[in-house]
Amino acid sequence: MEKIKSYHSIKAFLNEEQREKVATMLNLKKEDLTKRLEGKEAEYEFLLRCYFLNKIEDIIAFEEGISRLTNTVTTDFLFNTKEGKRLAIEVKSTEKDFWKISPKVFQEKRKFANFVNADLYFAIRIRGHWMFLSGNYIEKKGNKIKIDSLLRSEFHILGEKSFIIGDSLRFKSIYTRDSSKSLGIQHPDYG
Repeated sequence: MEKIKSYHSIKAFLNEEQREKVATMLNLKKEDLTKRLEGKEAEYEFLLRCYFLNKIEDIIAFEEGISRLTNTVTTDFLFNTKEGKRLAIEVKSTEKDFWKISPKVFQEKRKFANFVNADLYFAIRIRGHWMFLSGNYIEKKGNKIKIDSLLRSEFHILGEKSFIIGDSLRFKSIYTRDSSKSLGIQHPDYG
């Protein structure tokens, strides 16, 4: 993982030929540069998204390399929200139509969340669509999540506002020349 993170840190400064040479020097395989690197990028994307929502007091990231050395199962992050919630968060990403976790791994993640006195959550990106789901929901769904779970996402805990708009919504433009009844946006012909 340290090699992958190092590669990730410098890849933006390299052309394609240099990237290939560095990957060869670091003995990184195709899976390392695709699946594992994409997973690390998903973690960064999720972290940045949450940080900008401005509802998180503290963010603690757990180092996977150290955890593997000590054979300790952790989640990716521990968030303390400004509302006082503690969230142990595992970030996952897939291009498949579903995501699943084995019961054994799920229980290890739950055990860690209990250890740090936090609620277990999963940030899951399926085909580019992010969901933030509780461990309880994941377990209720048999540890397999499909895109239809998007409606059960709990990003509101982190400050996100989402709206699902049905087919019945219509937009209507009303023009007036009376500036006291307008938003200050003017159309040259209609007011």
